[in-house]
Amino acid sequence: MTGLTELFGGMLHRSAAALPVMAAVLLARLCLRRAPKRFGFVLWAAVGFRLLCPAGLPSPVSIFNSPPVQAAQQTALAAARRLEGGPTGAAVSGGGAAAAGSGVSAAEVLTAVWLAGLAVMLAWSAVSYLRIRRRLAQAEMLEPGVFACPGLETPFALGVFRRRIYVPAGMEPETLRCVLLHERAHLRRLDPLWKLAAFLVLAVYWWDPAVWLCHRLFCRDMEMSCDEAVLRELGPEVKRTYSLSLLSFAAGRRFPAAPPAFGEHDAKPRVKNVLRWKRAAPPAAFLAGSLAVILTVSLCTDAPAGSWVRVRPAQGSEGVGASVSSRLNAPIRSWVIYQDVYDHGTLISSEPRILDGFEEDGTGASSRSLRGELLCSPGYGAGGALDGTVACVFRSDGVSIRWTAELPQSGYQGAGMASGDGRTALNGAGEAVLLTYVFSEREGGVTLRSADTDIVQLCDAAVRFRLAASEEPLSAAGGASALAEELYALKNPYVGNIPADGKLLTALGVPALGNYSLELITSRRPYVLTVNFQHAPEDPNALDSEMSARAAALLALIENLDEVRWAYPQEDENGEPVQITVYFDAAAARLASLDQPVKTYGSSPQALEELLSAWGLSAPAAG
Repeated sequence: MTGLTELFGGMLHRSAAALPVMAAVLLARLCLRRAPKRFGFVLWAAVGFRLLCPAGLPSPVSIFNSPPVQAAQQTALAAARRLEGGPTGAAVSGGGAAAAGSGVSAAEVLTAVWLAGLAVMLAWSAVSYLRIRRRLAQAEMLEPGVFACPGLETPFALGVFRRRIYVPAGMEPETLRCVLLHERAHLRRLDPLWKLAAFLVLAVYWWDPAVWLCHRLFCRDMEMSCDEAVLRELGPEVKRTYSLSLLSFAAGRRFPAAPPAFGEHDAKPRVKNVLRWKRAAPPAAFLAGSLAVILTVSLCTDAPAGSWVRVRPAQGSEGVGASVSSRLNAPIRSWVIYQDVYDHGTLISSEPRILDGFEEDGTGASSRSLRGELLCSPGYGAGGALDGTVACVFRSDGVSIRWTAELPQSGYQGAGMASGDGRTALNGAGEAVLLTYVFSEREGGVTLRSADTDIVQLCDAAVRFRLAASEEPLSAAGGASALAEELYALKNPYVGNIPADGKLLTALGVPALGNYSLELITSRRPYVLTVNFQHAPEDPNALDSEMSARAAALLALIENLDEVRWAYPQEDENGEPVQITVYFDAAAARLASLDQPVKTYGSSPQALEELLSAWGLSAPAAG
């Protein structure tokens, strides 16, 4: 079953990836509604190609170069992946207990349903074909390749190798003339073959309503284009006769696998199209045909392969920096923007500042078409000298992340900025430099006009931001730490769950800070968790600092927790014993580098890692 499940999963992904192509074809049909229908008919080849082929040749004119199209495709792919996964529960044994190891995944259930539907579609088509062949047993040849059959509802063309036209017996000569021109147009274009291929696609994707809609419009365009072929041959004088023929042979709803029939597929719109038909002027036909060919190529090709980053200088109210856009293709699974600080050409620190996985993989919130703006503003102290800090902000999709970069020292006299200016591929390590701020101890400042990989070697100090992409998940790519992953796994919705609270406190290393007892207030708001230490700390300030970091993490991870307190015995100035209690709530958890409510940082391991890093909590305290 595994192979079939993978096959069905691939079709789910292709169906999602084809949605933008279907939408583009539907829109193009509206734009070409006054053009000859044969041009709109050609566009359906792109839909069939996308449903059958996982990828196309790279092209600069591909519709998938457009960020909105990429975003729509990725959203659809994410939905397809969510539909694939997840267990549906375990089978129940006769005694009522769940049978161990008998779980059936949602993907396996969906695959079984798909196979059943496919079998029904193929069986139905086989029965329909046998019925048609049985009815044609009484057909008599009128002329080579044309047969008359008593009781036939509508004319049609049949066969791929032995191509024949079947018509009802006793047709009027003028009507027969129009019908034969129509059906011969089908045979000349191999429409029976294309309709069979379209049916097989429909049978495979029978569960997709978008494919049913496309199949219906494909068949309508096929018939209308043959109608127009007749009018081009006989002229507008036969419009009335031809329209009456369509109405007289208007067939009921036919099975999708039936051969192309003269009177099928919406006689009303076909008659309207015949009555308003005009012979297209050569320039207009050439323009419509050119547009159809260009659009078909655009829909059947992919964006150029390979991941890339485009960086352009940017300026805003919060500083000067770079506008960043990128395309990070699979198998990349995560990305990180690192902040590297250099002192006289030597790297002294490297910190991940912004990091995420991808929505389509279920590992983050980013699309593979990442866009953002990175702005920096050096701080100035008294006398106009730089104070050794750089205020930074990264904006993407309406979210702003702020932090402060610390320089090796204060007192620099000049600063300059270098950013990229164009599109570049990621280097062999999967990285690209986005922005470099450089600083000089000499008066007169620094002026830079282009990025240089060795620029940090020429300056007294530098802060460089680089994008690093990885095929590993964030925890392995320098994103969420093991501590963040462990804490997130212990996330607790209710502070009243004492065992869960205890696990979080242990993971945070609170027992290493001293023996304690736990006290909860859950009878009314605010809900409070209090850690009562039994012994006086050697350094109360150090304990308060350690507990503040842990309290921020607790507020993020216990969803209904409003306040954390910790208490410890101490002696006052007279040597009398007193109890010191520290109160810590969401307002206290806000730092300059954290611009979101503390609860936000409990939404993912990556967000929690940002909180832990801001509070300097990288590992539990040692015992």
